[in-house]
Amino acid sequence: LKPKYKKCVTMERPAGSFKKVIFLEKPVNVLHASATLENGLLTIVLPLVEEKRKRRIKTSIPDRL
Repeated sequence: LKPKYKKCVTMERPAGSFKKVIFLEKPVNVLHASATLENGLLTIVLPLVEEKRKRRIKTSIPDRL
């Protein structure tokens, strides 16, 4: 089987029920996760959690104290 997607994490062909645990390096947004089963191919999409952007706050110091 050749995957039609550019990035494939793992490919298996088990029979019956099974459980697979995959540890990810980055946190994922489980509220927006999705999975589809089509022609025996399980596709799981796990979007990454958006990283908090660093903010720069401009401040000024008065000349007189």
